[in-house]
Amino acid sequence: MYPHFLTSFRSYGWTTRVKLFCDHFTTLGYYVVMPDFFRGETIENKPYPDFPTWIKNYDFVTRVKPDIEAAIAHARLHVHNPVTVAGVGFCWGGWALMKACASVDQKVAFDKAITAHPSFKLESFVFGGDEVSEMEKATQNSKWLILPSMDEPDNCKANGEITKLVESYGGRVRLFDEMNHGFLSRGDCTDPNVKQCCADAMCEIDSILG
Repeated sequence: MYPHFLTSFRSYGWTTRVKLFCDHFTTLGYYVVMPDFFRGETIENKPYPDFPTWIKNYDFVTRVKPDIEAAIAHARLHVHNPVTVAGVGFCWGGWALMKACASVDQKVAFDKAITAHPSFKLESFVFGGDEVSEMEKATQNSKWLILPSMDEPDNCKANGEITKLVESYGGRVRLFDEMNHGFLSRGDCTDPNVKQCCADAMCEIDSILG
């Protein structure tokens, strides 16, 4: 059976490039579900000075978890006894995946969790929690691939606390130290270096799903 796939996208919403990622995974034979967590809102119509207030409205228990449950339930109607349930998230989507994988609720369980330039820091910055503690639980339940840029906190770079957790459970972290936050989902691919890094990142993603 083919795996089915959940993409928990980013705070810029359903961009063309994110839709292309979904198309890419469907061509490989995966069943893809992309929920609209923000119900049409995006960070672009919520300027950054108001970002913490806005994003705090989307707490995991009341806003995010029900959508993930519904997405996985929907996918299971179409893919019976799936080999793999995987999640892909960019930026905010990395935080959402972390929370899902740290949960003990099997309705939001993922076998594999993949994130590029993740915003794990939202857990402490916005929600008053501890992202390292959350990742300690999340890495025990799922195999992780993390693709941070140079802008991400040190805890998910070489020898960082999150990196050590991921690697101790068989996951992988690859730092793109010449790239800025958002490079994979919205970087300028007319720049040859950005284009190559995006291609390398997609190869990493395809590899963990193989």
